[in-house]
Amino acid sequence: VASDGTLDLSLTLPRAQGGTGATGSAQQADKSKLLSGLTIGVYGDSLFSGVNTRPLSEWLADYGAKADNYSVNGATLAAKDRSGSGQTNHNSILEQTWMGTSYDVAIIDGFENDYEFADVDDIKFGAYLGTGNTTVQLDTTTYCGAMESAVDFLFNKHAKIIWVFPYRMSDEANVLGWHHQTKEGHTLEDYRDVTLRMCEDYGVTPVRLDHTSLNGLYQWQKDELFAADEAIQNKSWSRDGVHPGSGAMSRYIMPVLIDAIRRVTGV
Repeated sequence: VASDGTLDLSLTLPRAQGGTGATGSAQQADKSKLLSGLTIGVYGDSLFSGVNTRPLSEWLADYGAKADNYSVNGATLAAKDRSGSGQTNHNSILEQTWMGTSYDVAIIDGFENDYEFADVDDIKFGAYLGTGNTTVQLDTTTYCGAMESAVDFLFNKHAKIIWVFPYRMSDEANVLGWHHQTKEGHTLEDYRDVTLRMCEDYGVTPVRLDHTSLNGLYQWQKDELFAADEAIQNKSWSRDGVHPGSGAMSRYIMPVLIDAIRRVTGV
């Protein structure tokens, strides 16, 4: 756990890659029993659905959890027509949260695609209203409205919520980087920052994979992906650093995520 209370992946990185060299508790125990008995719902986009690796739900099952996957490649939080990008109508993480039963933990990611497709699918950033709002209806066709609605719905299902922030590190050609502005004038940093504010206000646990100390992981991730399959090295969805391969999942991401789950559930 970092000094700001979030889970910092750099705490598990080797010193040679910019980390502290620390070893999390999830790496020290019999992993097949770490989440035994827990039920987990997984909601999100390609980060969780299995691009370049297995779906997150299958990784969680390796640790003994009963995990259901609702994540879909290309999904946004906003629930609206996505015909501009050729997506299935209402390919929405918000609508994923309506599926399934109650879970001990809900793991969710989002904001990458709401930003990425903001212009082509006319997805507005929207207004963040916060926990004090009792009168204004949330506009779930916008990112902020759908984000708050998803969290409200998951809490109503009595789930503890973990929000994963992707480790996008690239400003390479053909990849929208952190500082590119949408037509509304919003950057990816704006989406990240409002999501962090929501986590603080609503009591959602953030798992930060986007810290600048992860530059070593980003390069390692690229090297691993390209070595495994040279055919994907020209794909923007691989170069951007968002989509982990199996090596990155097992070596870096899962230990941190498992520690987060254990922390919020007390197992």
